Amino acid sequence: MVELMHEDVVFEPVSTELATREPYTGRDGMRQYLADLTRTWAEFRVTIHEYSAVGDGVLARGRVYSRSASPAFIADNEIAFVWRLRDGGIIHGRAYTDQHEAEAELRAASD
Repeated sequence: MVELMHEDVVFEPVSTELATREPYTGRDGMRQYLADLTRTWAEFRVTIHEYSAVGDGVLARGRVYSRSASPAFIADNEIAFVWRLRDGGIIHGRAYTDQHEAEAELRAASD
């Protein structure tokens, strides 16, 4: 996943009851994000069921399932990601729990 990222990528993940997430910057930031997920969740799966492209952006819709080891917590929710591309890599990404908000951001940025 990190290899798909532009070296200056910024990723804005969703915060949860178990972890408040700030934006992650650069490929090292993405590696840190993945390490943070491993520390927070015993199991973490994202399943994408639909992609849409508009201009330099991609909307990916799906579900995220996460389970913590302790304290016991399970989340199974819809998720959407808006990815912006530059020079063959992902320069910006943001996760949304509201798919309509993600769609609106993709449309607004392409105008």
